[in-house]
Amino acid sequence: MNHTPIPFETDLSLFHQATKIPLCVFDNTPNALLRYPLIESMTCSPITLTQCCTLLKSAALFFPFLFASDNFFFALLKLDANTNVMFGPVASMPLAYRDFYEANKNDCDPNDLTHLYRVIQQSPRISLTQFAGNVCLLVKLLGGNSFSIQDILSDHLKIKKTILPPEKSTIQEPHFTSVNEAISFEKTILYHIRSGNIDEIKKIFREPNFFNNAELVFSSAEDYYKIFFIYATLCCVAALEEGLGTPKAFPIFDTYISKIPTISSQEELSELCAKISLEYCQQIVGLHKYRTDSAVITQCLQYIHEHLYSKITIDDLANHCNLSKRSITRHFTNHFHTSVAAYILDEKLKESAFLLENSGFSLTEISHQLAFSSQSHFSVAFKKKYFYTPQQYRDKVKHLQIE
Repeated sequence: MNHTPIPFETDLSLFHQATKIPLCVFDNTPNALLRYPLIESMTCSPITLTQCCTLLKSAALFFPFLFASDNFFFALLKLDANTNVMFGPVASMPLAYRDFYEANKNDCDPNDLTHLYRVIQQSPRISLTQFAGNVCLLVKLLGGNSFSIQDILSDHLKIKKTILPPEKSTIQEPHFTSVNEAISFEKTILYHIRSGNIDEIKKIFREPNFFNNAELVFSSAEDYYKIFFIYATLCCVAALEEGLGTPKAFPIFDTYISKIPTISSQEELSELCAKISLEYCQQIVGLHKYRTDSAVITQCLQYIHEHLYSKITIDDLANHCNLSKRSITRHFTNHFHTSVAAYILDEKLKESAFLLENSGFSLTEISHQLAFSSQSHFSVAFKKKYFYTPQQYRDKVKHLQIE
């Protein structure tokens, strides 16, 4: 990486030390000039940097642009005519690569996904509001410009609408015309969240803007805020009642509540309601994959899925279920006719095959990501299951993709 004079290099270094938020300074070439944290095996994606340069081409100095997807967010800032900085990406909750990939595969190049996921793993877990607040404070220190969190979040929404035009759809005549029907509408959405019925939720929100046609009167922005807070709370409670744990349910709630200042119209209120509904629904779909007739097995499978990128032991499962190790062993033997360790290993190997197919992680990184005791252990176990070494498997997949 070139070490050319970088505007505000000391300030940016102090910002990273204080917040642990990753950042990348780059010019308009685009060429990365400085990264925090510096990971030798990591290279900044030229595709991502080119996209950032395009977005910043006509931007004013020290005007922060915030971007947020369903599971991570970042900000862009122009430091001078030729130097820019990207803050993040960061996430509000831990993410397995598979979940990150499925959510972003249609918007990013596969190599970008690997790079961004590496960065996210080095980032703190913070809410969108905390992230925006830190960026606002730095902008004020660097350029003297004063932005509120509401300013940057509202502007984020305007920019996003400029970049992503609204989908065209065939609109039918509105049929929500009373508060009673509003309540019925809400109950229907919550039912579909609990059922994991993504298609039905999408279908309902393709209708004309519900709040434009219901007998609800909005006299101020605070009315939008109150309605959305209540709606988000109900969605969160529905997901919790269906069995989604608080470590996943609460960060989603916090992230969307932090977006409340972006709501300035009934259309934006409806859009945000749709997004939080779908995000909780997607979580429930994942939850249902691991539901069985045995409550103990369901709890164990959920724990294994959520901690697949960590070392998992029978002690962990026993503590999670508040049962003895012998009881956990008995349930697994009766249900799967295999040991706990064998089941966990098989799930990790399935995930490693997914990483070999869909990421740019090295074999060492994959072994480390999935908490194998060593790369040798990973390779031996993988070959025993798939009859190929990890590298042979990856080469075979690439060959098939080319054909």
